[in-house]
Amino acid sequence: MFFLKKIYLNSKSFYFDFFFICKSKTQASFAICVNDQVKTKLKLLNNLRQYIDNFSINYYDEITLQNGFLEKSKFLRLHLKELVYLLKPGGILNIEYYNSYNDYVGGQLIRPYSFFMNELSLSIGNYVNVTSIDRDNKTTRILIQKNENTPIINCNADDWTFGIISNGSQDSIKNIFRIISEIKTLGIKNFEIVICGPSLLKNIFQEVVIISDDDLKSQLRPPISIKKNRIIDYANFQNLVIQHDRVFYSSDWFTNLKSETNGKFEFLSPIILDDKTKKNRILDWVSFKGNLTEYTSSFGNLISRRKWTEDIYIDGGIFIGKTYLFRENKMNEKLHWGEAEDYHFSRSLTLNGILIKPLFSVKCYTLTHRNKPTLLLKLSKIFKLNDKQN
Repeated sequence: MFFLKKIYLNSKSFYFDFFFICKSKTQASFAICVNDQVKTKLKLLNNLRQYIDNFSINYYDEITLQNGFLEKSKFLRLHLKELVYLLKPGGILNIEYYNSYNDYVGGQLIRPYSFFMNELSLSIGNYVNVTSIDRDNKTTRILIQKNENTPIINCNADDWTFGIISNGSQDSIKNIFRIISEIKTLGIKNFEIVICGPSLLKNIFQEVVIISDDDLKSQLRPPISIKKNRIIDYANFQNLVIQHDRVFYSSDWFTNLKSETNGKFEFLSPIILDDKTKKNRILDWVSFKGNLTEYTSSFGNLISRRKWTEDIYIDGGIFIGKTYLFRENKMNEKLHWGEAEDYHFSRSLTLNGILIKPLFSVKCYTLTHRNKPTLLLKLSKIFKLNDKQN
């Protein structure tokens, strides 16, 4: 009897799930936003640029999602983060989430309620309180209130620590002089520059802070994770960049970053271009494919910046993020340079509910990379610099 009941429930659940999906695809997805008792109906688009283009100029007392938008979205974590950004302190997010008739056997075609709550708890659990859950056979209505003090909102965009990794070579010194010169012209109100490298650099760069790595000289494998963590420990400002000495800045780097984010971000991935050509993308928005236990079939895949996946990883040439999140999610010091340490770091961020988000207009330049120039030329034809199709 239990087996027959299970088949019946599964068939029933499949029917309602399929009906819900087909019906929802014919409807537009809307959010009802309330600001000082004025209601605005805004259409939600399922892509990464919607909040930049349509939402970020206002903050709301209440936002209600309609028409099953979150169940179908490929960018669930992105939407949860951005919706919290848009709420005023104490504001209410009212979500209606479709649930299958039977959670145990149903809901195969769309995200089950349990996965949704997993994402909600991981990604915005520190910033909100779930104040009400009302559930019937078809829908779960979740009422969420934003905390009065939300660190992800309070971080401003004008205080920056720039941390640079150096081995003390003449090439490194030459590159760092260029990096320092470029940072000074970005127009940032408050910033500091920190270099983790040999103590001899103190005699060369007297206007910046040198964190010595002399105690690491005996290590056979380059201790890149340890050096990055030392910069994380030292950083005095709320926004942190950790970079290799091969990465440089466009003149509008900071202006465009503020325009796109207004300081509201967790971790960012800028456009990274070949320094010589200034046009070829170099693994700046990468998705890991395959299985690390089957190394012959695993690889990093450059993808369009309009897409997001939980398999995103940040290339270690430059990390951009909030200092408090760096400190909560440090590099694994067991892993050295060239030991998938960047992949491990990025996966840790994702598993802890942190959003890694691409930038669309913020450009950096790099001197060297593992990719061959011939491959870069092919990739640049596929993924244009400005992603005009967005």
